Amino acid sequence: MTKFEKYLKAKVLEYQKVLGIDMQSIEIEYKKDISYMQMVYTYPYINPILKYSDNVLRDFKDGKVKDQVIIHELTHILTDPLYAKAASRYVGKDEIEDERERLTDIISTIIHNLIK
Repeated sequence: MTKFEKYLKAKVLEYQKVLGIDMQSIEIEYKKDISYMQMVYTYPYINPILKYSDNVLRDFKDGKVKDQVIIHELTHILTDPLYAKAASRYVGKDEIEDERERLTDIISTIIHNLIK
């Protein structure tokens, strides 16, 4: 595991509880052909992959990687199930409603974790 991957893993662990995604097993992988970072969701499974590129490695060496970027990618774990169903041609009202309620519940848990 590289120095950057150790740093990224520590940041992921730091934010998982706050975001209510601490049951997720998040893998970290290098990927050359992305612009910065990318969360690859594996819904309905709980093993998403956080990919990073040379650009983020360059920023890491310069001390310029922002936590907000990591949080943004982790938040995709919350929003991508709704996106995946909404983008499907065969999605029904019940499926959208289920994901809406799931996302609302997760966001309310995040807010609760932040204010307690």
